[in-house]
Amino acid sequence: EVVLDQASLHSKHNVTPYHGWELTGSVVATYLRGQLVYEKGEVVGAPAGRQVKPVRAVMR
Repeated sequence: EVVLDQASLHSKHNVTPYHGWELTGSVVATYLRGQLVYEKGEVVGAPAGRQVKPVRAVMR
C-alpha cells in the first residue's frame, strides 16, 4: 500500500485529484516502444516522442 503524493508524479500537470489516496500496488517499470523509460521510481530513458495537440472538429 502507498499514499499517492502528487509531488512524486512524473507529469507535465502538477495537480491530481487522487493526491492523498491510499492505493494498493504501484508502477514498477514503464516501457515505451520496447525501451525501458521508468524503473523503481526513476526516469531512466532519454526523452522521446513528441507532444500531440488535439485538433478540434469543426461543426457544420
